[in-house]
Amino acid sequence: MGREGAMNAQRARYLLEQERRKQEEEKRRQEMATQIFAEKVAAIEAKFEESRKRDEAAKLKELHMLNEARIRRNQRARERERLEREAHARAQEVAKVLAREDLSWRRKCHRASLR
Repeated sequence: MGREGAMNAQRARYLLEQERRKQEEEKRRQEMATQIFAEKVAAIEAKFEESRKRDEAAKLKELHMLNEARIRRNQRARERERLEREAHARAQEVAKVLAREDLSWRRKCHRASLR
């Protein structure tokens, strides 16, 4: 029985060692799976952040373009107003000259009729 007990004890130690190795292997696999999952999550987060930054840059670019367009539109409006004021002032000058010439012409005609 001593020999049989020793063999049973040796077999029990072997089975316990095998179970311990199996648990260590399972723990190592779970750690690897956790690490792979964490890497995939980090990659997804990085892509999301990159996409968000691209979207934000596109929005800023669009706002910049809209702002530049608004500035150009305002500049054109100011230029148009300036040109309209200048044209109006020139038209008033021409009207004054024409009125003077008309008056002068009427006086000449009136004098001629008096003769």
